[in-house]
Amino acid sequence: MEKDSVFKSSINISPNNVFNGGNAVQHFSRYLFIAFVWLGFMRLAWSCEPCFEVLDLAESILQADLIIIGHRKDYTSEEKDQWPKQQGPDSVQVLVTKILKGGLDNNLIEVNSWDGMCPYGIVVDDAQYAMFLKKREHVYDSVNFGCSVKTLPVRNDEIHIDENLISIENFKKRYDLYAP
Repeated sequence: MEKDSVFKSSINISPNNVFNGGNAVQHFSRYLFIAFVWLGFMRLAWSCEPCFEVLDLAESILQADLIIIGHRKDYTSEEKDQWPKQQGPDSVQVLVTKILKGGLDNNLIEVNSWDGMCPYGIVVDDAQYAMFLKKREHVYDSVNFGCSVKTLPVRNDEIHIDENLISIENFKKRYDLYAP
């Protein structure tokens, strides 16, 4: 019994000595709850790494290995019902209808789309787009890992840049694009 009384007297965790009132277990539980909430928020807030610098159109064109006009071939009706969405396939099949820069052996290419829940790649529906691509190992990917202009809508042979329309031919001339 004597050892117990010595132990109790050396560690005084009375309500008056812990955090100026209350008991240690309650305070610890509060701090633990706040830490979990904070960590959960930080995980959601920084799930996808932000771009420190986003390339403009001219720089995106310069860094692209391949610039095409094309549309997604594997777009499904289930995806259409969920558009816009929070995640999608790792890669998509794009049918190339015109090459503005670079060259291809095949008119069907695989393009990176989603990286987990992060839309770093090319995320498009089944409409036509100008796509600015970089060759990776076995797929094409967006320029600068998505920190660039990735796509521009194309309707009636005109590329939509912000609120402006420019014909595909004039776009090629303006940016000095050529394809073999």
